[in-house]
Amino acid sequence: MCVRRVASAKYLAVGFAISTLVIVAGAASQANAQVDPNLQERVTTFSPPITVLSPEVNSKAVVSGCQLDKWYGEHNLTLTNPKLIDLPDLAVRALTEARKAKPGLLAREPKRKDFVTADGKVDVKKIARMTENIDDLGVRQVHEFAVQYLGIQFNCGGGQPLGVKISFPFNPTYETNVLRSDANVHSDGSLGFGGGILVTGPGLADRPYDVVGFNVSSASARYSAFPSKSLDTLTEQGIYQMYLGAYHSDWTTVDLKYGQVSNLLTIDTLALGFINQTAYLPGYHIETADLFTPQFTLARQNVALSDNVCSTLTVAGARSTPRWGTCYYFDLALTVGQTFSDVITQQNASVALSATPGWRIPDSDWKITLPTVATAKEYENVVGGRQDVLFQIGPTATYTLPAAKQDDPSLMFSLAATYNRNYSTLSTAAWHGYIIQPTLTIAFQPLPAVK
Repeated sequence: MCVRRVASAKYLAVGFAISTLVIVAGAASQANAQVDPNLQERVTTFSPPITVLSPEVNSKAVVSGCQLDKWYGEHNLTLTNPKLIDLPDLAVRALTEARKAKPGLLAREPKRKDFVTADGKVDVKKIARMTENIDDLGVRQVHEFAVQYLGIQFNCGGGQPLGVKISFPFNPTYETNVLRSDANVHSDGSLGFGGGILVTGPGLADRPYDVVGFNVSSASARYSAFPSKSLDTLTEQGIYQMYLGAYHSDWTTVDLKYGQVSNLLTIDTLALGFINQTAYLPGYHIETADLFTPQFTLARQNVALSDNVCSTLTVAGARSTPRWGTCYYFDLALTVGQTFSDVITQQNASVALSATPGWRIPDSDWKITLPTVATAKEYENVVGGRQDVLFQIGPTATYTLPAAKQDDPSLMFSLAATYNRNYSTLSTAAWHGYIIQPTLTIAFQPLPAVK
């Protein structure tokens, strides 16, 4: 049954409170205090921007009121336990009937063995592939069931649905070079905490896989040995993300009208947007700098490094279907931006290139990645000039526990150990050191179903 979701009142109240904080703090007065030459990176450490947004995908077979569950019921099937279905037999029956109606549709009659692997497992990917481009109603329904088996997300409307996510991160951090200066190296730890709202929705009417996103977040960091480095930040970010294409692991093109298997496709996107970062002295009383950055990001996500497919231990939603994904993969992104600031020495043009190999650990809720980023910056208003190149690399382990039911929170824990090396023509801005940051994020997606 198709559902449309809206935000519940109690979570919108939390969102309103955070938004009110943004408005009140935004009116704070500015200060002329000396600004950390690496302020932009320090702010990003505690309030990282959102990156690629995952589109939900329309399903061509769900055109009559999204009543796919009705068809399942008529065939004694169930959405809540797809593993009880004899999917190879279902595919053979559907394709056989389609072939009778259209003799030239398939080169030969399908057999059950076509959809079973050598070790006796159901070859769901092959079922989805063989039934992908056949418009026969029964075949389309089998295809939708195959991709449902793998964890598809359906969108019953003509574009992206409205989504709201409220999150609260807690991130104690240890830095080996808290002053970010090679001339005066000291270590220190800090306590970080914050909150944010991410709202996503549809893009242009004729581009159903484009996503619009707006994010507002606040973050605070309190250092123990060097309280002068403590800060509060507000970050606002807007993105229009354009869908460019999707591919199977063999680089054949995917038509998303026929469904998307979560984390099993390579997706290309181009995001146009802005990030506004405002740093304050502790308490949000005095602003130290405002950084406004228009930028674009060209990204290729989930490039498969092998044909191995892994599932999670904890299943999503009703806890009946595991989340599937390519075991070994990598992400690529190119970001170009121009930062404007009320502190003119902070203004810069930047180019960042990132490559992130990853491993989804089979039958677990863990993922291990190795983010590697190189960022070049040209500061336009520093006396004598300033050019920086920042290299960042380090492993990140992430554990995700989805919500068991609608109003329950989801949990994500990550542990990142990142080595930073900043080369700069301005000697006081050059630094290197490690940042070790465990982060626990509690998130709510207040989307109760409305028929």
